[in-house]
Amino acid sequence: MEEDPVGVEDMITMNNLTEEELRKNIHLRYVHDLIYTYVGTILVAVNPYQVLPIFTLSVLNRYLESGDVSQLPPHIFALAHRAHRNLADRKKPQSILISGESGSGKTESTKLILQFLSAIGAGHKNEVQQKILEANPVLESFGNAKTIRNNNSSRFGKYIEVSFGSSSEGIVGAKIEQYLLEKSRLARQAPNERNYHVFYQLCAGADDDEKEIFQLGSANDYTYLNQGKCIEIPGVDDEEEFDNLRNALSCLEIDEDEQKIIFSILAAILHLGNLIYQSGENAALSDIKQLDVIAKLLQLEPAALNKGLTERVMEVTGQKMNIAIKSDQAPDVRDSFCAAIYGRLFKWLVDKINKSLSTNTTDQTIGILDIFGFENFGVNSFEQFCINYANEKLQQHFNQHVFKLEQDEYSKEKISWAHVDFVDNASVLDLIEQKLGILSILDEECRFPKATDDTFLKKLHTNHEKNPNYIKPRVSKNNFGIKHYAGQVSYDVTRFLDKNKHTLPANLVSLCLSSKNHLFAQIFIEEEDDAGPVGMGTLRRGPRIITVGSQFKRQLDDLMTKLALTEPNYVKCIKPNAVMAKKNFDDALVNEQLRYTGMLETIRIRQMGYAMRMTFPDFVFRYQVVAKGAGSMKDKKQASEVILKNLGFKDGQTALGLTKVFLKNEAHKLLEEKRAVGLSQIVIVIQKTWKMFAHRKFYTTLRKCTITAQACVKGFIQRRRYAKTYDRVVKAQATIKMYRARRNFRKVKLARSLQASVRARDARKEFRKLWYLQLETQFEIENEIST
Repeated sequence: MEEDPVGVEDMITMNNLTEEELRKNIHLRYVHDLIYTYVGTILVAVNPYQVLPIFTLSVLNRYLESGDVSQLPPHIFALAHRAHRNLADRKKPQSILISGESGSGKTESTKLILQFLSAIGAGHKNEVQQKILEANPVLESFGNAKTIRNNNSSRFGKYIEVSFGSSSEGIVGAKIEQYLLEKSRLARQAPNERNYHVFYQLCAGADDDEKEIFQLGSANDYTYLNQGKCIEIPGVDDEEEFDNLRNALSCLEIDEDEQKIIFSILAAILHLGNLIYQSGENAALSDIKQLDVIAKLLQLEPAALNKGLTERVMEVTGQKMNIAIKSDQAPDVRDSFCAAIYGRLFKWLVDKINKSLSTNTTDQTIGILDIFGFENFGVNSFEQFCINYANEKLQQHFNQHVFKLEQDEYSKEKISWAHVDFVDNASVLDLIEQKLGILSILDEECRFPKATDDTFLKKLHTNHEKNPNYIKPRVSKNNFGIKHYAGQVSYDVTRFLDKNKHTLPANLVSLCLSSKNHLFAQIFIEEEDDAGPVGMGTLRRGPRIITVGSQFKRQLDDLMTKLALTEPNYVKCIKPNAVMAKKNFDDALVNEQLRYTGMLETIRIRQMGYAMRMTFPDFVFRYQVVAKGAGSMKDKKQASEVILKNLGFKDGQTALGLTKVFLKNEAHKLLEEKRAVGLSQIVIVIQKTWKMFAHRKFYTTLRKCTITAQACVKGFIQRRRYAKTYDRVVKAQATIKMYRARRNFRKVKLARSLQASVRARDARKEFRKLWYLQLETQFEIENEIST
């Protein structure tokens, strides 16, 4: 096979399958800023330690709008897209498991996945989508810290379960579960490490009025913040981050009054860390003014707080007695008190976020697991033991999904294939969690008042010295070792029992419950049936003690049960170097990570096995479009054969089991392509028919509307034409009548003129007669007179 100049996108296709070749391929792609590589459906992500132009909105939209992300380069967005597509197609809850060392980029991968999922259904943007994105700054501020390996290391594990509505609606709700907050960091930090981000953000970002109220100084002024000699992180503005935190809290419906109380509790923790005890046998505080500030912030009585920090209550024969705490034990009591406060405050925050996010829940979910990576420091304590125990459980889940279930599936379905050996860590988990395992012995020791770390270690040696996964040191008296899947780790048992019990004195609990600060008192109220948050303190109910270890085991078991009900998608994060530098690739470090993540075995089993498998009914239902008539066949196995024969696969690319069809990646890819073509043709016919119906209906409606419109227009035109014609006819009639009347009038006038002339003639004639008569009469009279 010709070598690709930028490496192979899917390492399953590699012919020369060795650890060196895998590492070389990842290195080659890393050099070209190609940080993502597939191993079948598993995504390998290398932390670039720089901002790359592959997370822009345009890139996100490219994957979001793609019909087939397999045609696009490997990307975290492609994996999120595939998980959502599988959720929609298969109606089965999905999970995305992100694993890797501290500093390998797990937190950033989680944020990118949430960013992509929040973009789904962007046309129906809702508050939940925005709140999910705003929850990250809050969780990072309160749960992340700078370590020597990572500037933003998650010091707790979280499982974010995102609920989806319809495909167009997008996210409708979410729930966050948190695991094992590292409270020991609150009081102690290693060199070049910091406490939780929120304390530095508070000191840098609080305004003058808040600093006056909280009596805050700079971060350098507090013992809990200056131990690591690392106050600032290069490139990070704590003041700006504090503003972002305020905005995020407001978005999550935590009002200003609650925010003020939260910050006052944080300030009180800082002041508690600065308390100094006087030298002497019994504990006594040397600075009462500092105590007054703390009491004011927590709204407690100063005298009661002083008593709680210097005395403990014992119950003897039914009577309670106050006994002074030894001066050498007092700082531990104070630190435990602060850890309990912070742990409960963190749990309250998570519950508050969940209340804001859980507006609606559905069965359509995608769970995202971002949990602490495998740790092996110079000194490993109880926290590292729990973290590595969690990683053993996750590795077992990965083994069961990729290896065990794969082999069992082939055997069950009578499919012949080459067996692949892999590292099974079941025996390591038995050493930790089974009866008389390490956790069991630890809990048993916590029940005995006189038990110590030494007695615990002796019991471990006695019970497990011959266990091949247990290491009994030859020299050290305070250590034991475990051969984990990722390598051998030595644990220092110092304070193992105290950290497992993490008992908070009852008088301090009662003191906190008496606070006038309702929120501070509320975080110490525990429901009767609640075992409390992991690592938040030991709860006593009669003789039974719920320890940190046993509760963490229960949480992990619940998580594994939940994951077993989902279809997993894996992101394996790789740390390229230990100095957090870009363009720096440490071959030995990467080889070690590839080895303990089981990548080589994964590729081998995927190459030799069948990556995809479906039951006959599901296979026929999905691919019936490939072979005409297959969907109507009653015998689904025979129908599956018809579909496979129709495509003419080569030998070894497909296999028929007793109940399932098995496909290799190439065959599955070809099937999907043919299905896409078949669906496209069907969609075209459906679209054509629908368009015909729609256009016919549109034409009919348009024709009807047109006829109606024409009738209206014609009626209007005819009415207007009639009106005009009527007006013209009336005018014509008037003209004719006028003409006739005028003619008649002229006739009458002529007649009248004739009548007048005749009458005048007659009158003249009459006048003449009368005149002649008068003359005759006058002549006669004159004649008579003369005569």
